[in-house]
Amino acid sequence: MIISTLTEADAQTTGSAAMKTALDFLKANFNGEITEGRFEVDDGELFGYSQVYQTELPGENVVYEVHRRYIDVQYIISGSETMRWLPLDELSETQPYDVEGDYLLGIAGGSHYSEISFREGQIMVMYPGDAHAACLASPEGVQEVRKLVVKVPICEE
Repeated sequence: MIISTLTEADAQTTGSAAMKTALDFLKANFNGEITEGRFEVDDGELFGYSQVYQTELPGENVVYEVHRRYIDVQYIISGSETMRWLPLDELSETQPYDVEGDYLLGIAGGSHYSEISFREGQIMVMYPGDAHAACLASPEGVQEVRKLVVKVPICEE
C-alpha cells in the first residue's frame, strides 16, 4: 500500500505504464466536478468509479475487501475518511472471491489492523494482499466524501 499526494505519487509508482496513465488521468480530472458511476480511461484500457458517499462510524465487524486482478488507485477530491488496512493472512473470509467483481470480503480476525487518515488531495494505492476497509468516519466525524477510484490491471499486456 502507498499513501501519498497526487503530485508526489509518480516517484513512488514508477515502472508501470498503466499506473502512469491512471495518475495522469487523476491529475487531469480532480477539479471536484464528478458524476457518480463508472468511467473509462485510455479508451477502456483502465476503468474506474466516481463515488459520493457519507462516511460511517465503524461497527463491530468492519468489512474489508481484497482484489486479485486490479490495483486500486483511490483519490479523495473532497472530505476525509479513515481507511483500515489489514494483512491478508489476518482476514477472516466472509464471502468467497467473486471473479467478475474482483473482490473477496472478510472481517478482521483480531485487532491487528491499522487505521490511516485519508484526506482531500491524497491518493492511496492498494495492491493485491492489501485488505482494506473504506468509508469509515474520520476523527472529524461523519461527512461526505467525493472520491475517484481507478482500477489498474496487475498484468499489462
